[in-house]
Amino acid sequence: MVGKMHLPDNHPLKNNIDAVREFLNALKKEPQYIMSEELKFVREYLRELGLSIPEPPAAGAKEQTPEAQKEEPAPVEEEEESEESESEEEENEDEQSDEDPEIVQADTEPFPECHDPAREGKDDDFDKAMEFKSKASELIEKGDIDGAISSLTDALKLAPSALTYAKRGEYLLKSSPPRPNACIHDCTTALDMNPDSAKSMKIRGKAYRLLGKWEEAAKDLRKACQIDFDENTEQVRKVVETHMAKIEKRRQKERIRARRHSEREKKKRIKEIKKARAKAEQEQRQREAAEMPQGMPQGMPAGGGMPGGMDNAFLQAIMSDPELAAGMQNPKIMAALQSVMSNPAKAAELLQGDPEVAAFYQKLMSKVGGMGGMGGMGGMGGMGAPPQAGGAPPMPDNDLD
Repeated sequence: MVGKMHLPDNHPLKNNIDAVREFLNALKKEPQYIMSEELKFVREYLRELGLSIPEPPAAGAKEQTPEAQKEEPAPVEEEEESEESESEEEENEDEQSDEDPEIVQADTEPFPECHDPAREGKDDDFDKAMEFKSKASELIEKGDIDGAISSLTDALKLAPSALTYAKRGEYLLKSSPPRPNACIHDCTTALDMNPDSAKSMKIRGKAYRLLGKWEEAAKDLRKACQIDFDENTEQVRKVVETHMAKIEKRRQKERIRARRHSEREKKKRIKEIKKARAKAEQEQRQREAAEMPQGMPQGMPAGGGMPGGMDNAFLQAIMSDPELAAGMQNPKIMAALQSVMSNPAKAAELLQGDPEVAAFYQKLMSKVGGMGGMGGMGGMGGMGAPPQAGGAPPMPDNDLD
């Protein structure tokens, strides 16, 4: 790991540290001035370091007024885009924080040979294997790692053991370049032979660490330190645990984002359901209005909009009578009827002298009486019958009560 760097005592930068600190503190308070022409050299330096600093707007560019900004509709998916952008920034930060100078390039097969399980052992296999192991130790002391690996391979072919596989895995990590995948292969074989081999767990955990496979490394190193603690392995485990903490933090953020996304989708579905329901209700009202008898005069809407509260059943009854239906097509009759409904006290005045209106009104009143009356036609008691003209029959007093 790279140690902390310090400025030499006679370095010119050291004499200006306080001024730089004062400059940065002032810029933090008013960060907009980083875009000033006087600080252009600062922006250029920051860009050289890889930071993204936008150029200031052109002199001719016009800023939007608050009124113009208000007129522009907010994007429908503004919140989602904001969260996606935030997620991308966090991922970039996580990638940078996961960088480790000790991570190596992953090696590929072929790996060193393993023993043949079908081979029948001989009496002198163990002694020969010990000779190969001793030779491997001598070679490793001389720095001949490849030779030591080859000698252990010969030993494993004669007398395979978990410890010998773990030892070869350890040498594979020391080779140049390191071979972590080959090491993992050997240590996994060793653990198949002896699941409690702490040495195999330690070496495999270190190999995973060199590949940046933090979860696998943590699993091996934690268990190995519980079985057989040593300071060197503990130091590696601590490095791995710092990365595991970052992974858990990242997963927590992902869970929060997933929950927020689920909540947004739920609200969106509810909104769509309400919208569809409102549309269906509107279409139903339009269908009901379309099913009403045609030819209703303007100003006499169906249902609750009729003066006096004429309901649909009453209107249907009126329109089924040819004479009444024809009368409701007559603007003069409808104007008189509306006046009567809005002000029953003027009924006698409006109906006097017009036999056509009087005849229609009489028949309408008989229809009202036959249906048990109409709410808006009351309050006309005492109105005398209109003059009999044009052969119109007299209106009985009891129909006006």
